[in-house]
Amino acid sequence: MKNRTIYWLRGSFALVIFVCLGYLVKFYPETLAPFDRGLQATIRGSLPQGMTHFFKTITLLGNTSSQLALVLLGALCLWLKGWKSEAGLLLTNGALASLAILGLKAVYQRPRPSLNHLVEAAGYSFPSGHSLGPMLIIGTAIIIVCQRMPESGKKKALLLLLALVILLLGLSRIYLGVHYPSDVLAGFLVGYALLNITFPYYDYIRFQLRFTGKQS
Repeated sequence: MKNRTIYWLRGSFALVIFVCLGYLVKFYPETLAPFDRGLQATIRGSLPQGMTHFFKTITLLGNTSSQLALVLLGALCLWLKGWKSEAGLLLTNGALASLAILGLKAVYQRPRPSLNHLVEAAGYSFPSGHSLGPMLIIGTAIIIVCQRMPESGKKKALLLLLALVILLLGLSRIYLGVHYPSDVLAGFLVGYALLNITFPYYDYIRFQLRFTGKQS
């Protein structure tokens, strides 16, 4: 697995930051108050109607049902196209996202912000599933686009769009009042870490399948 150490180091570094952040959330949550409140005030502003409608709409992409549909339909399309390793990566990262969200929320049990919630949100707050899941799932799409699409303006535009969707999904949860900024940051960190940990294995399997002619 070429350069696997680099990817593992990136993933490990992101996990270390997450663990430090989680430690503060669990034992010294008051230390994060200035960070969270400052960003909440900046992002939410005066809650203009247009922005509220926009974020209420885009946040639907990060719902559990939406993430599940993206993973299953995406994996099916990739498999039918003959991209078996890509389909396997998407299914793997989708499953990891689900396990990480459920497991970490159960460990930290952080209550949601006491702000006015503009959408319904149940369960615990840390980390944000709307940032962790998309980072892994849409991040997988970014990997596939990088490897499969030839260099062009369309490719750059698509990569920018996918990255923007990940960012906006995280911001939507802060704007809608159902997550602290530190929840969203934590979700991004865990998702990024898992992407870097799984990528070398996927890349090795992809090479083997293509070398043996078992996939295009």
